[in-house]
Order: sequence, then C-alpha cells, then structure tokens
Amino acid sequence: RGEAVFTPFVDERVVYYPSSSDVNYVTQMTFIRNRYPDLFEVDAKIWPMSGDRNGTWEPEIFHDGKVAEIKTKKGLTNNITGGTQLESFYVIDELANVEASWNGMLTNWNGVLGNPVTMPDSTVLTRFRPAEYSAGSGFNSAWPPSLISEASYSMMATHGARISNIVSRTFISDLPNIDVPGSSKANQPGSIFIVGTNSLNLANARIRGEGGIYLETKHLVSSENVSLDCQNFSFKLGSTNGLLVIEKMLPDYVERLGGTIETFSAAWGGGTYDPPGDDTDSINLHNSAVAVDANLSLTNEVKVYEATLTATNVILRDNMKIVDKLLVDSETLTVDGTLNFTVRDINDSPYNTGQYFWNKSVTPRLTHLTN
Repeated sequence: RGEAVFTPFVDERVVYYPSSSDVNYVTQMTFIRNRYPDLFEVDAKIWPMSGDRNGTWEPEIFHDGKVAEIKTKKGLTNNITGGTQLESFYVIDELANVEASWNGMLTNWNGVLGNPVTMPDSTVLTRFRPAEYSAGSGFNSAWPPSLISEASYSMMATHGARISNIVSRTFISDLPNIDVPGSSKANQPGSIFIVGTNSLNLANARIRGEGGIYLETKHLVSSENVSLDCQNFSFKLGSTNGLLVIEKMLPDYVERLGGTIETFSAAWGGGTYDPPGDDTDSINLHNSAVAVDANLSLTNEVKVYEATLTATNVILRDNMKIVDKLLVDSETLTVDGTLNFTVRDINDSPYNTGQYFWNKSVTPRLTHLTN
C-alpha cells in the first residue's frame, strides 16, 4: 500500500544446547504501519522464548510472541478530571508458538456481533499494557532481504478489527445504535439519561458518555460552564420564561481513540544454512513475522440524533449536525451557528431515515427566522 511505510523491528539470535549438536537461528520480526505519525508513535517488544506445555525445550519453534504498541503522542482530554491521559493499543502475535497457532479460531458470541466472527487464537488485541510488553526485550537487528529463506513448514493468519468506544453490533451497523426495526436511542450501552421534569440546571456540570447523552426538561435554568463530552446527543429542552439559548453546550468533535487494526502474521522455517568450511554444521532456520496496519484517529464528530426545542424564542449558537429529527417549537428562531441536516449513512438499508430536509414540521409555529 502507498502512503505511510511499515517500521521494521527485527530480532536475530542463535539458540543451541550443550546436549544437542543442532544449531538454530531464530529470527522474529514486527512491522508496524503508522498512518498518522504526528498523532501516534509505535514500538515493539519481544517476549523471551520458552518451552512447550510438556516440558520439552525446543525454543526454535516455541516463541511466546511479539508485541506491537501504538500510543498517542499527546494525552486525550478527560473532561471529568480536567486532565489528560495517554491512550495506547497493543497487538500480541503468538503464531510462531505452536501451542497457540494450531488451536484454530476464536468465535465471538452472536449476542455481541450480528454474525459469527472469528479471530486467530494466536492474535491478541488489548487496550491494557500486557506483561509481554512490560517485561519484553527490545529488538536487536535490522531488516536484510536475506531473511527470506526456504521452509519445510509454514503457517499464516490474518485479522481485522474496528477499534471503538461504542459497544454495538458492529457487523450490522457502524451507527451508535443498532439499525434494525424497533431499535431505540435508549438501548445503547454507555448512555446517560438526565430528565428534569419541571426544571434542569446544568451550570458547571461535567458529563461524559460513550453511547450517548439524553437531556429532557421543560425549563433549562442554565447551561453556563457546562462540559458535555459525548459524540451522540438527543434532547428535549424548553424554557418557560420565553427564551431558550443553546450556547457552548455541544462540541463539534470529541476526543476518542478509534479506527481499524489489520494484522498479517506468518511463521516458516525448517530450511538450513551451511556456513563455509568442511567442518561446520548446518544451521536450522526459523522465522516469524507480524505486520500491523494501524489506521487510527483521535476525534469523533458530534451528532445530534433528536432535538426538540420549545420556547417562545430560540437561539442556536452551537453547531449542530442533525441525524433523525429536529423540532423547534417557537415563534422566533435565531441561528448563529451552523445547522446541518443529514441521513443515516447506511448503504442499501431499508430502514434509512433522517432529517435531511427543512419543512413545516421542523418549525410549525415559526413566524420569524434570523440567520
């Protein structure tokens, strides 16, 4: 692929034991593609070789694994604490360890994804720093073309995953809520619902949600210095004193680690290299490699799925991207920000809906519009 190249990490070592005349040359490689070097940095570690579960020691084929790290260069803002925190992601490849590579495929429950989705037993994805990385050693060599050798055995595995802060059936839909009949904005994990029947004061409040934030009240007392951190909003807000102002409530983007991780791993060996000289023994060659393509981002666009605003006069100073529904029940409306209408971005779905037009149902009582 073009654009960013893969950064190589190579480890070479000679393994032999006094009780055996065999000499084994083991090479382990990790290649990481960092598409956005201004945002992320990459590193890799190698876990020391070990024996199998039966207690025999054949380290030329029983490698515990290679670990790739993709980490943000700067901290992502946490609006609750007011500070920042680094985000990282790790890929562990254990294909060269036959204890893992011959087991088969792990299968997710249908309750998690729309259809059965498998991943190699030898691949591990985690947001937590694993011991294999913390206690692992650095790579000790560089990439020479001569590392490609003949093999009497070989195996390979591929995997792709979407990294997201949203827990949903990603095989059905990339939307924050499932695109099936009967789906509700209320069934997304990680959502926050705040309902103030008569009044609601959001002044100085700090609220963070992953699935969505839903706000409802007949009278919004104040939203001064409020911090709402979420990529999906729905709200029904009103004012009983005649004026409702939406200002400095909705961000345009929020900071979240997300994107895709694609991996390709291979292990091969069994070939030999015969050094020059008549009295030298041949060397057994064993190789393994994993390539990690990280296409990650740090921001998610904020969308408003349903918005109902009720007051005599409504002023919109925040930018809003409306997905499903907008209702402004007022006599006057002032739009100082950017108001975008869109549709659900699902291809060939019979359930497509969206507030992609402006008609009387958006502002049924409107007499004055200022933009």
